[in-house]
Order: sequence, then C-alpha cells, then structure tokens
Amino acid sequence: MRDGEDVGQLRELSAKERELKSQKESLEEEVRRLQSMVNEAKAELKASEGEMEDAGKRLEEAASEVRADFASEDGAGTVHADPTDNAPAEPQMRRKCIKLTRSPGAKLGLFFSNNTPEITRVFPGMAGAQAGLRTGMIIRKVDAATVTSLAELDACLAKACDSMLLEVDAEIDSDGDSMGSAQEDTSDTERCAVPAVAVATAEAK
Repeated sequence: MRDGEDVGQLRELSAKERELKSQKESLEEEVRRLQSMVNEAKAELKASEGEMEDAGKRLEEAASEVRADFASEDGAGTVHADPTDNAPAEPQMRRKCIKLTRSPGAKLGLFFSNNTPEITRVFPGMAGAQAGLRTGMIIRKVDAATVTSLAELDACLAKACDSMLLEVDAEIDSDGDSMGSAQEDTSDTERCAVPAVAVATAEAK
C-alpha cells in the first residue's frame, strides 16, 4: 500500500509541476508582449520628438525670413505706422503783442487757474476783453517783464501803468489765425467787481 501511495503523490506532483511550468510560460509571454508595447511607445515618442524638433526648425526659419523681409522693406524706405500717429497733436502757439489800456481802478475781467498766467475766463466788456485777450492765451510778458507764474503776473500788474504792452502766446487754428474767444459769465457779477489785481489772483485761490 505504501508503494501505491507514493506513486500517486508522484503523479500529483508531476501534474502540479506541469501546471506551474505552463503558468510560467504564460507569464513570460505576457512580459514579452508588454515589453514589445513599451518599445513601440518609445519609438512613437522618439518619432514625435523628431517631428516637433523639425517643426520648431521650420518655424524658426519662417521667423528669420519674416525678419529679413521686414528689414529689407525698412531699408527700401517703406513707411510703417507710427504708434504715436493717433496721439493728440500739441497745439501750435504764436507770440503776439497786445496793448492793454485801463481806466484808473478799472477791472481787467481776467481769470487764471493752477497758478499759471494762462487765461481761463474773460468777461466781455471789461478791459481785458476790449484789448483782445481771449481764453487760452498765456501772458508771457508785461511791459518787457517776463511772467512765469500768477504771482509774478500779479506783481507786474500792480506796478504797471494804466496803459501796458502784453506779450501773449495764443493758439492758432488750421488757417493760421489766433484762436480763443471771450467767455461770458454773467452769473458771478460779484467777482467781476473786485480790483484789477485781485481779479487776476482770484481764480488761483
């Protein structure tokens, strides 16, 4: 009986061995299949990298051609749009002389702002308007004395005679004429009644 049992066990072990061998072969086959897939993926990735490198070279060549064409056009005198073309043009100014005559104690009827000698308001019928001073004009001199601020203008007007010569910068229009017009303000008559020098400084305050 013992010999029969041993033979049965040997047969059982042999069958398990064959089963394990078959499983091993299957696993080895699966490993080979997966390795093949990995190799194919690597090959595709390498090919893609080559295509991307070629595309980058083509783009760089195209950019170089564009830069060369642009430089060639510039050398040929091609005019390109200036980004500052749409910027508002600086106003053109013209220096002119204006004789201003005032009666003793009369009001000039001029207003200024931001501590500058630029006229921002002219009251019709007063000495400034009668002399031809207009909104937008900048007083540069009073009887040859240079004016750069409202304080200097105030001092010059206090020293000036009733008849004085003003040098002003006036904006000119497309026809070459001086621009600016008297700006009427009848809603603030109390401010028009102050002395001439005070009128010049009232706006700054």
